[in-house]
Amino acid sequence: MSEQDQVRPDLGGWLSGMCLDRPINVPYGMTPEDATALFYLRRIWGDRYGISYSGDEWKAYRVGTCARVTVTASTAAGLRNAIGEDYRVWQIEIRKRA
Repeated sequence: MSEQDQVRPDLGGWLSGMCLDRPINVPYGMTPEDATALFYLRRIWGDRYGISYSGDEWKAYRVGTCARVTVTASTAAGLRNAIGEDYRVWQIEIRKRA
């Protein structure tokens, strides 16, 4: 079975198939790899960070805090690492206040 014939569970269940030139729910300008990375970042961090992708910039901001902390990176892997580092700092800040 070729990759074109497969149903792929990315971005909330987008489909690709022989008659489609691109996955249904992947915005133009975003590769299927970027869409998959965005889906997984949101799955892992979505309850703590708002995550977006625009052109060549990946962004994340803390959800539910007064502090407007924005983490940026040029790749999904870079954002994943930056979020992990920021989350550790965020947890230290919370413990200091408690």
